[in-house]
Amino acid sequence: MKRFLLAGLMLAAAGCASAPTTPSGPAPSAGFTDTQISGNRYRVSYEGPTNLTDSQVETRTLAHAAQLTLDKGKEWFEIKDTAKAPHKRTIEIEIGKGETLAGGASKIYDAKKTLADMKAKARTS
Repeated sequence: MKRFLLAGLMLAAAGCASAPTTPSGPAPSAGFTDTQISGNRYRVSYEGPTNLTDSQVETRTLAHAAQLTLDKGKEWFEIKDTAKAPHKRTIEIEIGKGETLAGGASKIYDAKKTLADMKAKARTS
């Protein structure tokens, strides 16, 4: 009887060891992420569905950067770095209020105006 019990336990343990496992935690999904890098510097990423064009991904990334800037009580953001992959954009931004130090460089955006422009662009595309 002990042999059968021991054999049964060994089979049960072997069955558990060979059972497929599923990864824990949430599955990765499309969407926005933003991470504060330092004081007024953030990394903003957007990963969209495969049916979006590069222009649509860019529009959504800029809109999120503008919204983040306004949410933090700031007025403008400057793009410091950009990384592009299919259906994904990551930008590093510095946000600020008042005058900019760069004095009108092309990668500095007024957050309110940019958000309004990106919303309008999203409606037409």
